[in-house]
Amino acid sequence: MERNLSDADPSAAEHARFCSFFVHNVDSIAFLGLEGEVLQANLMFEEMLELAPHEAVSKSFFEYLEAIAEPEAREAFSQTLVGEAQEFDSVLRASGEMPSMPVRLRFTPLRIEDEIIGVSAIVKNIAAERIAHQHLHNLAFYDPLTRLPNRALFEDRLAQTIAGAKRYNRPFALLFLDLDGFKSVNDVHGHAAGDALLRSFGERLGYILRESDTFARLGGDEFAVLQQLTRIPEDATTLAQKLIEALQEPFPIGGVDLKVGLSIGIAVYPWHGISEASLLEAADKALYDAKSSGKNTFRFSGPF
Repeated sequence: MERNLSDADPSAAEHARFCSFFVHNVDSIAFLGLEGEVLQANLMFEEMLELAPHEAVSKSFFEYLEAIAEPEAREAFSQTLVGEAQEFDSVLRASGEMPSMPVRLRFTPLRIEDEIIGVSAIVKNIAAERIAHQHLHNLAFYDPLTRLPNRALFEDRLAQTIAGAKRYNRPFALLFLDLDGFKSVNDVHGHAAGDALLRSFGERLGYILRESDTFARLGGDEFAVLQQLTRIPEDATTLAQKLIEALQEPFPIGGVDLKVGLSIGIAVYPWHGISEASLLEAADKALYDAKSSGKNTFRFSGPF
């Protein structure tokens, strides 16, 4: 005669159901003692950490975390022991052939009646989630062709730079860049060559600019730079000259040397504007003046 769990002693059946749920759960779960030692771990936990069966038992759970992540995890564990469940992101330590792994941890107090006797730790691999988030971030804020910040990220950086300039009385320059002769490259050599030139242009100027500068592609062959200034207007003048000189050498694209020039319009905070709109308008006007002056040169928006 067949028997099932419903025919068994209720407490035994409940225990069997719990054991099956724990051991074969698709989540990685470990039960921890009051000192953080692993009392029991399920199959997914052992598989995630590449452990032999029961290898984790009696070892500290915190040994499996990167050193930089351990303090936050211990603090969360302490909060759990006073009855507050905690969820936070952490990093599993690299071991053997296993690289470090971003994870989301959830600590939940384990109680018998009203006494906390340990903590359950659920570990979720969030590497794919991080990759997806980064991909969406890149789509939203970076130009897919040049990998430079796009207009949305540039405008956000401009707003932050203005806020910092107002707080610390710190001037900065906004440079609008426009490639001279780019349209003819597309017309004569095709859009693929034009795209390759834009990528090479971004890389070449990237070697000149400082890490503190923001270099963005606004669209087409229009670019912008945010530059922190210590000397006014000498710093902006020096940078503009370097950028123009950088285009004296042609771009070898598809076996052909392609030559373009560079026109630059410069607005300096606070002389030429103190808001996003006023600085953008001032830099755009200065760029128009540069192109009207014969191109391959730079102009400031106005006096200082």
